[in-house]
Amino acid sequence: MNTHYKVQGKALQLANAFGFLFPAELFLIQAIAQSLPEGSIAVNIGAGVGTGALALAEIRPDLELYTVDISEGGPLGGMQNEENAFRDESISHLLPHQILGNSQVVHTLWPEAAKNRKIDYIFIDADHSAEGLTADIQGWLPYLRTGGYALFHDYGSSNWPAVKSVVDRLIRSKTATWRLVHVVDTIVAFQLRSALK
Repeated sequence: MNTHYKVQGKALQLANAFGFLFPAELFLIQAIAQSLPEGSIAVNIGAGVGTGALALAEIRPDLELYTVDISEGGPLGGMQNEENAFRDESISHLLPHQILGNSQVVHTLWPEAAKNRKIDYIFIDADHSAEGLTADIQGWLPYLRTGGYALFHDYGSSNWPAVKSVVDRLIRSKTATWRLVHVVDTIVAFQLRSALK
């Protein structure tokens, strides 16, 4: 993983302004993005204020980005917030394909599935309840290619204890299937070792 650069640009400004992601978390996101094959598919489940997608686009403009969110926009984030972040950075042409809807349902309509195209990177930061996160894991991770990365936000956060509990049970404990890449602040990253059944 390339670690010879530092986070900068609008993504870092958004992280510092809103605190939804921390600089060290952005560094991890960008380091993983650097390791992805050219033209990889990256999916953010949850738009926030656009920080995660912007961090990807700034470091890897060749990625095919998607964002799924239930909200058009508001104080906790959403599609309009992400769109504003890309417009303010003058990279609207890199705006992710935005899919408005409940991620727990949208996965059944995932447009790349029909083309048998796998996801290379997925960042899950949507419904933080045990039921919601379980549904996102069970719905989205079967689309991840072997060798691809799954990241979870708010892991270990005292505000969202279900995130750690669910991720530990469904992912971290499955060491034959998943390799723990790194835990930084409230993000945990895994790499898929073998295809999911």
